[in-house]
Amino acid sequence: MATRTNPLRDVRPQFIEARSGHLFVSVRRPTHDVTTSVVLLLPAFAEEMNKSRRLLTLQAQTLCEAGFAVAVFDPFGTGDSQGAFGQACVEHWQDDCEDVLNFLAGEGFSECIPLCVRFGALLLDHVLSVSPLAINHAILWQPVTSGAQALNQFLRLQSAANMMSNDAGPSVSDMQTQLKSGTAVEVAGYMVSPQLYTQSQLLKLDTLNTRKLRRIDWFAIAGSSDAPMPAAATRHVQRWNENGLYTRMKVIEGAQFWAATELVVVPELVARTTAAVTSGAHQATQVRIRTRT
Repeated sequence: MATRTNPLRDVRPQFIEARSGHLFVSVRRPTHDVTTSVVLLLPAFAEEMNKSRRLLTLQAQTLCEAGFAVAVFDPFGTGDSQGAFGQACVEHWQDDCEDVLNFLAGEGFSECIPLCVRFGALLLDHVLSVSPLAINHAILWQPVTSGAQALNQFLRLQSAANMMSNDAGPSVSDMQTQLKSGTAVEVAGYMVSPQLYTQSQLLKLDTLNTRKLRRIDWFAIAGSSDAPMPAAATRHVQRWNENGLYTRMKVIEGAQFWAATELVVVPELVARTTAAVTSGAHQATQVRIRTRT
């Protein structure tokens, strides 16, 4: 019987010295190809990050099998990286993105495809502004379009938990007031600092500098593949296309992996993401060939 070749030549988990401290980074490299392109996973927020890990591991393995390197990192205050979540703020995470990109440049990569999961999409604009690697293509998984909306929804988790347990805890409005006055609040086991809350208010997908990109693939998850895209998402895509950024939207039938009670995977999302990365790389190659000739 033929032995199946291990598609992962090199999986290197390590800590790098970042401005925020010791930052955990894992880079997977494919077996049969020396690639200068790397897919960088920009993670989701808080518990959504943990619920996404199984799916992202499968996605990374599948991309490696298709010949692409994949980099995953834990931002400051999350996972295995230094710091506590309650110490983290958006500026920490933006610095982490830049430090990881510089690390990848030192590893010999010259091109990057950001794969932005939920809140990770709000870090994309900063990534585009500081990346030493060429970025022409980005992929969005059920992106959060507003940091303010994301944080308020997160606060509602605690308010809902209070109501279910008949606990007369603070309302969303009370927690917002605390944060604005400089007092941290605890939500579902996560301490949210005033700095994180305040800086998140400034994050909007509307501000994305689309001139730095050639293509975006936007994947939404719904109970049916026939479900319409949310109106806000449609407006973003229409605006980007009008500005000359080729943007494709696709609704995929599957479970909301970032919010499911148990860890779930969405095989079609993995397959379509891999196809998008592959076709985007092919297009970039054709552009380089035309430029040289």
